[in-house]
Amino acid sequence: MNNYKFYTPLGVAEQLLNLLPKRNYKKIIDICCGSWNLLCAAKEKYPNAKFTGVDIDEEAGVNCFENAEFFTKDGRIFAVEEYKNNKVYELILSNPPFGYLDNSNRIFHNHQSLNVLQNLNNKRYENEMLQANLLLSDNKSLMVFILPSTFVEGESNKKARSSIAKEYRIRKLVKLPIETFGKREINTYAIIMQKHNRKKHYDTDFYEMTYDGKEYRVFQRSNIEHSKILQGVWINGLKSYENRADICSFRGNIFSSQLTEQGSKVLHCSNRFINNVWTPAVRYCNDNSITKRCNKTKPGDIIVNRVGKCAGYWYLNTEDAYISDCLIAVRSGETNALINVFKSNSMNGKLNIPVKGVSTRYISASDIKAIL
Repeated sequence: MNNYKFYTPLGVAEQLLNLLPKRNYKKIIDICCGSWNLLCAAKEKYPNAKFTGVDIDEEAGVNCFENAEFFTKDGRIFAVEEYKNNKVYELILSNPPFGYLDNSNRIFHNHQSLNVLQNLNNKRYENEMLQANLLLSDNKSLMVFILPSTFVEGESNKKARSSIAKEYRIRKLVKLPIETFGKREINTYAIIMQKHNRKKHYDTDFYEMTYDGKEYRVFQRSNIEHSKILQGVWINGLKSYENRADICSFRGNIFSSQLTEQGSKVLHCSNRFINNVWTPAVRYCNDNSITKRCNKTKPGDIIVNRVGKCAGYWYLNTEDAYISDCLIAVRSGETNALINVFKSNSMNGKLNIPVKGVSTRYISASDIKAIL
């Protein structure tokens, strides 16, 4: 599993623990402890707790601190043993390795009585670790999981999310920075959850964590209705508080392969900033049969970069031009009001939208609509 390990930066761990409900946690565990950063952050916050670290790699033991226990063992096997001995923990931390498992390495597939979640794809290591961690919990336990974005956003996991929501309260979802795990640029979320109180229905708080190269910060962006959480619609369920019928949008329909060096001007996605403002690239299209069916963006429109490293950045357009399919234009009869809406929903020129995708980052028109 070494190829799938991505250690949690201490700054990320500290910010996540600051989001937990105030409680005196006495028994804290991480069964994929690795760098011990999650446990180290917990020790600073709860110095009198009993800490347990478990990892299949014995080298993780060098990070064990005073008055903590370390076990060299597959965390899944450890969890099953603890479950059979009726042992539970008050705070469960987890950033498991990500990756696929072949049938010979799957545990819960062959132990249906321990399979506490239905509709979960146990072909993935992080999903099996999720199962294992739930065995360590009871009604009072709080859990913090770091998982790939496909678990939170992907259609293939929708039924699994719905099953989880019926049994567990999803207290908070935190979109982590793309830089969390270094150059690999993996889109991930932190999920803070606990056993459900069926008598009460709570919306889920949605946060985004940012990183400016020096420190991590967390901002609450919106919340997600409980009914959406139950349906497994965790991200597209973000509340929209205003009816923005006065705003329309359209995606460009000129493809990258149709762009040329001369012809009609076409604005295109880019990674460039001019005076600290994201600015689209300028390309051209010399095929009139293409441009005659395309809408033009006008001065006063907002141009949003849809894909790539700068997905979510926006620009106030100043000219008549076509746009490529990598951009989205947003238009309103009240330009100043539109600008204010975008500014109030942005930070440093980037919309407060969780960027999707693992290998290719992207946002959609529906994502933009959700915050307007």
